[in-house]
Amino acid sequence: MNVPECAYQVGKIFKKTIVGKRYLELLETLKEEISEDSLSGFMSTLNGYQISGFGNHFFSVVNSYELMKENLDNEYWGRVAREILDSKTMEELVVLSRNLGDSLEKLTLELLQSKIVKTFGDIDTPPKLKRILQDLQVQIQRTGFIEWCILNQSNFQNHLSVYESERGKLPFDKKNKELRNRLALNQDEINFLEKQELLISMMSFTKQLIFDTHIESLSDFNMDSIYRIRVKDNKGLGHAVFKTNSFRGQGESFIFKLIDLNEVKFGIINSTTTSFKQGDEYINTIVQAIIFPTNDTNFFRDNN
Repeated sequence: MNVPECAYQVGKIFKKTIVGKRYLELLETLKEEISEDSLSGFMSTLNGYQISGFGNHFFSVVNSYELMKENLDNEYWGRVAREILDSKTMEELVVLSRNLGDSLEKLTLELLQSKIVKTFGDIDTPPKLKRILQDLQVQIQRTGFIEWCILNQSNFQNHLSVYESERGKLPFDKKNKELRNRLALNQDEINFLEKQELLISMMSFTKQLIFDTHIESLSDFNMDSIYRIRVKDNKGLGHAVFKTNSFRGQGESFIFKLIDLNEVKFGIINSTTTSFKQGDEYINTIVQAIIFPTNDTNFFRDNN
């Protein structure tokens, strides 16, 4: 297993816990209570990471709810916002989202420590979930990130503080590359900042993948739906461009799972361009994406 696959299993198993089931029940009730337009508007903000914040997982529900509050007087969003804000189910969902968001943030910090993880934050954690959380912790540590942090972060502390205050929050943003080139004085410093962004992006991706898997918004592709793919490897990361007829975008996560024969790959979509034909029927979507390595053991040791 690699880090994304372990995170995916955490999301799958979390669905079966008492609190996980309750969360999904609230989402299903919400779908029955509000109109299709309002649900579509809410889900588009939920999965629009530039709005809700990539890696904000359960907190993205809270962020979307607050966004609706701010748009009550908006000509376009007003009706949608009022319908969502009047929902008692949504109120309960927001409270539970805050609690689960806090627990996932606490879990993330514990995953990065040597002490063995035993609970999903403050949530009652059955044995099966505890085991997969420990598998995730072990795989994160196998990437070699701890040694990399010890060896590098103190040497580049000045650049690190500036970079973290100015970087965009979306993974592998082109603006971040421009920022690295502006801050760094040599190739070693560029390499460090690239690796720092990868580390942060990996953890944000992990949290978002757990959430998206849990609420069943993860985008799924298989090779039958992809009729052209080109992958360029960059220090272990795959930069992919492919055409597919199965991506709909609206209400779907920009994190995806790709099944290629017996191999499962996970990644994040950077951009999409969709073609239509008469009647708004989808023809295909050109997807540009980052694919995480299927074997990330020693990743931070081998890609310096």
